Amino acid sequence: MQVLRRLWSSPLTALGMLLVLLALLSAAFCNVLSPFSPVRQYRGYQFKPPGTQLDEDVRVAARAEGDRPGSAFALGTDIHGRDVLSRVLYGARISMLVGVVATLLNLLIGVAIGILAGFYGGWLDSFLMRLTDTFFAFPGTLLAIIILATLSASLGDNYDPGMLGLFLALGLTGWTGIARVIRGTVLALKEREFVEAARAIGCGNLRIMLVHILPNCMAPVIVLGTMQVAYNILSEAGLSFLGLGVQAPSASWGGMLADARPFFKENWWWGLFPGLALGLAVLGFNLFGDGLRDVLDPRLRARS
Repeated sequence: MQVLRRLWSSPLTALGMLLVLLALLSAAFCNVLSPFSPVRQYRGYQFKPPGTQLDEDVRVAARAEGDRPGSAFALGTDIHGRDVLSRVLYGARISMLVGVVATLLNLLIGVAIGILAGFYGGWLDSFLMRLTDTFFAFPGTLLAIIILATLSASLGDNYDPGMLGLFLALGLTGWTGIARVIRGTVLALKEREFVEAARAIGCGNLRIMLVHILPNCMAPVIVLGTMQVAYNILSEAGLSFLGLGVQAPSASWGGMLADARPFFKENWWWGLFPGLALGLAVLGFNLFGDGLRDVLDPRLRARS
């Protein structure tokens, strides 16, 4: 409760928490919040501006086919007559899912490498850090593209990278910074008195790492994980923009931006709203991560 009070005391952190909560709720309840199906095309309603009403006879025909359309296109429609609001909400589900799952994989790899390198030192530390430097030398997006291209080449020309491809591409490329931070934390922790006491009573190395060191690394892990979600959301949008992410007709923010780019001057709403959703989600996670860092880092608390 004390941590929550400190988080809410900062206006920027509170704004970040609200944006994160809004993104997560939109992703979790998009099927309830969406006024239309994200893939249903309404003929005669292509490129309709925000607020366009749907004719009653069209609504009746859609209900007869098992759909539950709303009364108006609040954010307009795209080139296929699909509701932009519904696609933005369903795009939030894809972005949040990819961001969270890829971040969990980043943390699993980065924390494991960081703890092993920092705890054992010596040749293992040198090998793992050189491996980390090798991955760090390449841009993460480039490595993700290489992984997706390798998957596509190995599984056939008709392979759709889909969600699994995004999980692997982003999960295997974003762990380098996490490994470095955790290694530095472990180097400081392994010389502490409680670790020496654990060794004195006969605890093995695995127990010391998992029971005594890992819990004391949770503060930087939480902060890094929160900011990594923002990075993975942005990376997923970039890959989808390039056509390497979730494929049509599924809704993704990056894919919507790519489709809307040639028509932005005349039909601004098609690209504006997914771009706003992407920007606000990334801003929210970054502000939330900054606030967590200020609250969980005892050195920053001491200065304040």
